[in-house]
Amino acid sequence: MVKIKINVEKIDGKCSNGMEVGDSFLVENNRLSTLENTSVCIWALNGLIPLFLLLNVKNNLPKDYWVNNLSTIPCVHNTVHFSIEILE
Repeated sequence: MVKIKINVEKIDGKCSNGMEVGDSFLVENNRLSTLENTSVCIWALNGLIPLFLLLNVKNNLPKDYWVNNLSTIPCVHNTVHFSIEILE
């Protein structure tokens, strides 16, 4: 399993669940850890969780597979935009 760091890069308008630019959390070995007491919106997680599975096998996917070229992903409301960093 890889270690994945999710960062809040940008917010268009206001996040109704209190996420702020600079908030981040880690996903490692099927566990989510917040950094510095950051809260995580469950609706945003709903859109991110399927990506965690793909990111764990990303090295086994074709180079042109869309997840290999992913730099940011919006929350389901298209308000909060997350960057994804693989920490090997």
